[in-house]
Amino acid sequence: MTMSSSTHLNISASKQENALSKEQKRFNTLIGKIEQYKQTLAALKTDITAFEIVFAHEYYPQVQAIDALKAQLIKQIDQAAGQTKLNKRLEKIIGRLIFDLGREMLDADSEPALKAIFLYWCDIDLDQEHAAEKARAEQGLRDDATNATDIADTGQRGQSHFAEGNAEESADDAATAAENARQEHARRRQAAKQARIAQQEKAVSLSIREVYRKLASMLHPDREQDEQKRSEKNTLMQEVNAAYEARDLLSLLEMQRRLEQIDPQHLASLSKEKLQHYLQVLAEQEKELRAEIQFETNTFRQRFGIGNHDKISVQVNQLKKEAKTLQKMVSALERDLLILQKTGDISVMLSAFGY
Repeated sequence: MTMSSSTHLNISASKQENALSKEQKRFNTLIGKIEQYKQTLAALKTDITAFEIVFAHEYYPQVQAIDALKAQLIKQIDQAAGQTKLNKRLEKIIGRLIFDLGREMLDADSEPALKAIFLYWCDIDLDQEHAAEKARAEQGLRDDATNATDIADTGQRGQSHFAEGNAEESADDAATAAENARQEHARRRQAAKQARIAQQEKAVSLSIREVYRKLASMLHPDREQDEQKRSEKNTLMQEVNAAYEARDLLSLLEMQRRLEQIDPQHLASLSKEKLQHYLQVLAEQEKELRAEIQFETNTFRQRFGIGNHDKISVQVNQLKKEAKTLQKMVSALERDLLILQKTGDISVMLSAFGY
């Protein structure tokens, strides 16, 4: 068994009341949003998982195959060129071809032989470029640290001026006494506010615990003699425990509804205080779900370089199309490599690449 839709938890106006209270309307709005966000999050995770599967099993293997074939081609072209008398024009063409093949797949961690070929034909030292890039990054970090220090120094100078001003004001005993009294009053108000918040949080936690205990009392598997029913209750109890640990009040209430412990009439009869406790929990849950959706979305987009305006649900099919395109590139590169290996003719190779 799994927890179902919460639409049946909507509070309806009783016969005695012509309209819902503000708290009851808020309750209905929150459970609707939470249900919607749960569905959105589930669909998002499904799409992300599907994308990751296609990326790992269809797309990325083609990328790896292309890089491996390009590496073989660069070596084969270099070998063929070394056996051919070249003029300046052909040397430039070969250099441009090797650059085009290696610019996206070669870096400082590439095979030394490939880096040497790239340096010879393209006059680009990948190790030096990597070192220069690292130096720029380190300089950027040093600049950030310097800026942070400057800001801190500015703040300290500001605090120093502020302290001097206070020293001058402290000469006036009456003003000092008034300021101390104001600060003490503000401190007491803040302490009282914190105490009220702590008391409200305790009451909210007790409200959730009350729902949990009613469910736990009914579903405790040790009280069931029938083996099959004990197994079902054990599964349900696991769901209840998970919802309680996550402070998922909506799922707990939905479970109560399914087990006929409560109904919309029961919710409509809740006291204003109890309903406000529920609203606080539901509002937190709704906020956390929105944050989780945003986090999952942003992490996925940054990881795979997907634009903010691209629908994630569309990206799976798009990635499959790109994987098929890459597969065609693999076939073409395999054909070109085979031609060069068979003929050893650099002119045929250049012609095959359109040079």
